[in-house]
Amino acid sequence: MEPVFLNKEETAAALGGISLSKLNELIKAGRIFPRVLDGRVMFTPDEVRRFAAECPAWEPS
Repeated sequence: MEPVFLNKEETAAALGGISLSKLNELIKAGRIFPRVLDGRVMFTPDEVRRFAAECPAWEPS
């Protein structure tokens, strides 16, 4: 069964191992939208997938 929520550490790892400070920057910029559960910042797997799908494709130079 897929988890319902991912915490910040799990989300950062799912996004290729970005840092928690980078994840916080993305939240503040309004690029990824967390939920709050008992005062904890959490993300749905659908939100993580949405964010990843909206990232631009890499183009070799």
